Amino acid sequence: VIFSAVGMNELSGVVLKKSRIMAVILLILPSFAVISFIHNYFNHYSEESGMYWDLSYKELFDYVGQVEGKYEKVVFFPKAVSDFSIPHVFLLYYLKYPSKEYLWEGGSRVCDFGHTASYSFGKYEFRSSGCRNDNSIVNKESFPQDSLIVDRGNSDLRARARPIKVIKDKEGRLLLEVYDSNRFKTD
Repeated sequence: VIFSAVGMNELSGVVLKKSRIMAVILLILPSFAVISFIHNYFNHYSEESGMYWDLSYKELFDYVGQVEGKYEKVVFFPKAVSDFSIPHVFLLYYLKYPSKEYLWEGGSRVCDFGHTASYSFGKYEFRSSGCRNDNSIVNKESFPQDSLIVDRGNSDLRARARPIKVIKDKEGRLLLEVYDSNRFKTD
């Protein structure tokens, strides 16, 4: 930022001496960038990243924190390139999971375009989907007994059991569903 400011200052000094039109252009371009940023921030940002800021994750992890003691595993199904692609970050934050333990147990894995691959730490398991180079098995058919499962509205899971918790956004749209594997119907 400092180098850019010094560079712009020097450039505007040189240009101002040679041409007033170029000086005006140098003032208009950064102004346009600032106005564009402000417009996007106030008009589009909340829609595009609303899940992260409308407390849906907080509601989820408040609930998980209350009931996780009843379960051996908590299984998440994040999906790459979605607004539920990084639940581990919010889990670490809201449940105050010790960062040293998280890193000691291996942290998360990156699969594709910076999205996390399947991995686990503590009692938390993340079975990612949507990663091209993730060879781990993303299996929504088998769960350990006594598991709490969190997914984004999956009809296959809904056919096996009713969710024990449904999380919706401010407009009432379905965001996440929480299931108890002990309630799944067996064939």
